[in-house]
Amino acid sequence: PDALENFKRAGKEKDITLLAGDAAEILKGLTGTYDFIFMDSAKSKYIEFLPECLRLLRKGGVLMVDDIFQGGTILLPDEEIPRGKRAIHRKLNEFLRVVMDHPDLTSTILPLGDGVILMTKESETIEL
Repeated sequence: PDALENFKRAGKEKDITLLAGDAAEILKGLTGTYDFIFMDSAKSKYIEFLPECLRLLRKGGVLMVDDIFQGGTILLPDEEIPRGKRAIHRKLNEFLRVVMDHPDLTSTILPLGDGVILMTKESETIEL
């Protein structure tokens, strides 16, 4: 089932606004602040969407990102990754380095499914 069907089944379709479309365009057009953002997109785009998500997240808010283990291969060296997947692997590792090392983010990796990371935004503005 798609997201809207799940919202209806939960009786929350009036409480949740579904924005469908190109995430890069939708994120740029959003204003205000959010308490919680769930990112589940192409893994190579996580690093590109991060600045916009952090712009929208309030201080103390949580950004949850799905599928960060890359099928369990995230810790393998590049030469062990199939050539066609190396760019995704590099961008996902870059994303993880940025969020795990950033002084204004508190990040926790959880081994749920293919891995999720929860980040709490610790300051109003974050420079990447």
